[in-house]
Parts: sequence; structure tokens; C-alpha cells
Amino acid sequence: MIPLGPDVFAEAVRRLVGDCPLHLAVSGGRDSIVLLDLAARAGIAAGVVHVDHGLATHSAAWARFCAAAAERRGLAFHSCRVGVVPGGDLEARARAARYDAFQRLLPGGAVVATAHHADDQAETVLLRLLRGSGVEGLTGIAPSRPLGPLTLIRPLLAWPREAIDTYARARGLEWVDDPDNAELTRDRNYLRHTVLPQLAARWPGVGARLGRLAGHARDARALAAWTAERLGLGAGPAPTAGLAGAPDPVAHAALRAWLRDVGMRPPPEARLRQGLQDLLAAAADREPVLAWDEGELRRHRDRLFRLPAPVPDGPAGRLDWEAAGHGLSPEIRESLRCGVAAPGERLRLVSGGPRRRVSELYRERGLAPWERHWWPVLRLDDVLVAVPGIGVATEYAVPAGWWPVWRPVLPTGTDVTAGWALMAGEGE
Repeated sequence: MIPLGPDVFAEAVRRLVGDCPLHLAVSGGRDSIVLLDLAARAGIAAGVVHVDHGLATHSAAWARFCAAAAERRGLAFHSCRVGVVPGGDLEARARAARYDAFQRLLPGGAVVATAHHADDQAETVLLRLLRGSGVEGLTGIAPSRPLGPLTLIRPLLAWPREAIDTYARARGLEWVDDPDNAELTRDRNYLRHTVLPQLAARWPGVGARLGRLAGHARDARALAAWTAERLGLGAGPAPTAGLAGAPDPVAHAALRAWLRDVGMRPPPEARLRQGLQDLLAAAADREPVLAWDEGELRRHRDRLFRLPAPVPDGPAGRLDWEAAGHGLSPEIRESLRCGVAAPGERLRLVSGGPRRRVSELYRERGLAPWERHWWPVLRLDDVLVAVPGIGVATEYAVPAGWWPVWRPVLPTGTDVTAGWALMAGEGE
């Protein structure tokens, strides 16, 4: 292990984000003070950000300590206090509040560095293993990842706690100790102070091995994402043929990767296995659904659709108008009302032709059942005069008129049919 110093630290940062100034997440503890000292000595510190969670009696004093540490090094200091109610998974809720604060305090595009190290990685991997995590959980702490408009990096992951302590003492650094870090009722602290020391006494190097396990898990996750692309699982709905033709473990891994791609946590393993089997085996005229707390997977014809929870009641969007050779006259546009089609409602699109059910027109254009019931229609008083993307009632059409186009704004993670895209003016 190469000893910690400003040069090797700067190289670790360059491997993650290139030559980029860092905003340093500093709590006042030893690890974050070492992070601050290394970045300042390397000349790549842009500023310090500190979040007071309001959970400790001395938190205000810690904030002042961090401000003084930043001032001594000539760095800007950003801080805020957040409210985290004790109880439950306190670590996860405090982390979420802290990361939200980073996004409020720092400008878009900023790079935030935290002081996670190799022993933190070992604790995370072992804790998730004991909680029954799969490959995704065993990836542990990511060396870098997006955080909203920011980039979050962990440049100290290659060094163990011992190396960080050696650096801090050699530099004569001062830091604050959080007494909660010794509280053994917390799972992470119990692993840190009780379990991992015993494992290391019996199997020296266990921390490094757990870190390598996280690397192997990240490789497996990347392989699953690559496989998903090869099976046709990309942006938008996924064809069922690729999944149906793949071995079960491959299909399951690819499906999980496809769900994670839009930020959806996959369902539990047993539910995913049975649910995918049901989705693929159902008869062609069925519309099977796999639902869990994160959302739903639905099959329509030969494709799978991701729908977030709660499933949207309808699209937000706007109604646009395009000049057309066959459309509504401009005189009636301001008098139109937007609604949804009533059961059995009909529209005549061709002069002298039949009045056709709107539901039939939706099916012809390929809209999925859950999309049909809230696709907008336009009425003049109580009379249906147009369906955006499908047509205008011949009784109200003029030669040089306006064609209504619906531009939906989709919730993140929502897949739409090709019919929807066409009717929204995206496929013409």
C-alpha cells in the first residue's frame, strides 16, 4: 500500500474525475479532516461543505470546528442544519438528508468528495451480505456516481483506516470524535468494533477481500447491463422475445439491470422470478401485471412496460396546434374543452363514413390499455370534435385548419407505446 500523501491523493482524484477542484464533505471527524488536509495540500480543494444533522449535543461546536479548519486553509465554507428524527434506519435517513443538502448548497456540476475508506467499504459489503443483498447491494460504496446535478466521489477507498490514522498523526491533525460511533446497538458499529476485528484476527486481510468482492459485484452489474442491451432492453418498452429466449438467470439479471436503469428498485427475487414467468407465459390476448412497491411491469402485445408507483392517472403535458390541410377551424379553438373519451363515444373521420368508437381507434394506433383511458379528447360544448394525434370529426373539419397534437410530459421511468409516441407527434 502506497502511503497517503497529496500526490497520490491527487492521482486518485484524477482517475475518478480528471483535473477537477473538489468540494469536500467534512464532518469534523478524523477521516474527513484527513480528506480536507490532503486536498488542500494538493491544491485541488474548492471549498468545504458541512451538514449539521442536529442529532448530537455538540453538533454546533463541530460546525464551528469545521469552519475554522476551512478558514485556516483559505477555503470557502458552506454549511446548513437539517432535521433528522431519531429512530428507524437513522444512518440511511441522515445520509439522504446530507446528500439533499449538498445539492442545495453547491452549484450544478460541482464534484463532492467524501472520506469513505477501505474499512468503510468492508463494513458496507459485510452488512449488506448479512442482510441478504444480491449483486447490486454487494457493489458496496461506489468510487464515483451522479448525485442529482453533482458528482460524488470517494477518493480514499483504496486506503484502510490504519493508513488514514497514520497520516493524521504524522501531520499532527486535530479532529472531533462522535461518541455515537462507539454505540454497539448500531449494526455498523457492531461490525466495526466486534465482528470485523475477530474476522481479521482469524483471516488477515479480510477487509481487502471484501473490497475485492465489491469490485467483482460491480463487474457483474456491468455485465448484466451489457446483456440487457443485447436482449433489446434499452430505452422504452422491452421486447419479450429476448427475455423469453434467454436462460432464466440471464433474463433475471438483465431485467433487474433494465429496471435500475430508470431508478426502479427491482422486486424481491422470488417475486421477480415468478412474475417474469407469468409475464412471458400469458396468452397473447392477456395483459399480465407484475406489481411491487416501486412500480409495475405490464405486458402489452409482445413488449414489457415499466410504470412507476403510483401508476400515473394520466399524462401531464400541453396541447399544441399544427397547421394542416384538414383540421379544426381557428374560430372554435378557444371554445374547446379537454377531457377523456366516454365509454362508447364515437368519431366520424371520413365524410360519409361510419362513426367509429374512439376505443377502436386507440387500439388501431397501438395504445396500451392503461394509456387509452386518459388519452385526451376535445369537445365543443358536449360534442366530441377531435382526438389529438388521431383525427378531427369531419363535421368540424375545414380545408386549411389546425391539427391538435398532445405533448405528454412523462414521469421518470415510464415507458410508452409506439402508438402514444406517434399520437404525440414524435413518430411522424
